[in-house]
Amino acid sequence: MEQEGLVARDAGWGYVVRDFSASEVLNLYRVREVLEVEAIHEAIQRIDQRLISLLSSLMEKAEAHLQGGRFSDFQAMNRQFYALIAQMSGNGLLQQMLRAISDRIRILGALVMAQHADRAPEILEENKRILEALKLRDTAAAELAVREHIHRARDNVLLYFGQQSK
Repeated sequence: MEQEGLVARDAGWGYVVRDFSASEVLNLYRVREVLEVEAIHEAIQRIDQRLISLLSSLMEKAEAHLQGGRFSDFQAMNRQFYALIAQMSGNGLLQQMLRAISDRIRILGALVMAQHADRAPEILEENKRILEALKLRDTAAAELAVREHIHRARDNVLLYFGQQSK
């Protein structure tokens, strides 16, 4: 994680999550948006009922975890949801690139969730919109839903950092 720039050595005996600049956050979410939108475009061409069932199951589990107050499990289901969409694309390079940024996204998301737990129900609803568009095989609606989700995620991360710097 240190080599990937996710943590830094503490002056003491451990590691700390390193600070991210607003510029880094913006760049990360720009790249995520491009990759996730491409994953949707490629996946929607290959989607079948079995994959819809898997995605639906992940959303049901995410909702159960959210209702139970298990935020880390909720986040894990959401990560699996997006990983499955990327896998459905059949594009190995795209999957690899998404995995390369996933740790950063996960860390930033966890920081936001720790401060703004009310973001979790919003995430669930955003992901349900993505799922509904996939069920309908509506590429335009799926793309819009993905973009909106990523923009809201980015804005919440930037809000978190804005509050942290005060």
